[in-house]
Amino acid sequence: MKELSEENRREITICKGEKKTVRIHTYVNDIDYKGFMLNRSECVGESDGKTARFVFISSLGADYFRIPEITVAGRMRRKTENEGFDIQKNHGYGLGHKYSRISITATKNYCQCMQIAHMINQLFELSSLFVPLLKGKLTVKHLWEWVVI
Repeated sequence: MKELSEENRREITICKGEKKTVRIHTYVNDIDYKGFMLNRSECVGESDGKTARFVFISSLGADYFRIPEITVAGRMRRKTENEGFDIQKNHGYGLGHKYSRISITATKNYCQCMQIAHMINQLFELSSLFVPLLKGKLTVKHLWEWVVI
C-alpha cells in the first residue's frame, strides 16, 4: 500500500501556542476486495516526540482536500464505538456474544435493541428531569439502583 499512496499524500502542520503537530495523510482509492470497492486512509501524527497512527477502510473516496476531514470523522467514529461498546459490555448492560446460535438476524436485533436502550438511557441521564436529582454524593448508579428497587 505504501507504494500506491506516494502520490496521494498531504502533510499538514498545526501550531497551537508552543505545541506543533505534524500530520501526514495518505490514501488509496478503489481497492477491489472480493467485489467490493474500498478506500484506505491513513494519518500519522507526530507531536512532542510522540507518534500516533490511524488507519481507516471506508466506502468514501478521498482526495487531497477531503482527506483531513475523512480521518477526523474516522477517529470520532472509532472513539464513539469503543466507548459505547465498553459501557454496554462492562458497565451494566451485559452485552456479550452469541445470543442466538441459530439466527444471525436474532443476534443483530438483540444488539440493535441494546444500542437503542443505551441511547435512551443517555438521553434520560442528560434530561432536565434527571440532572437535578444528582445532588451531593448521589451518583447515576445510586439513582438507578433506587429506581430498580
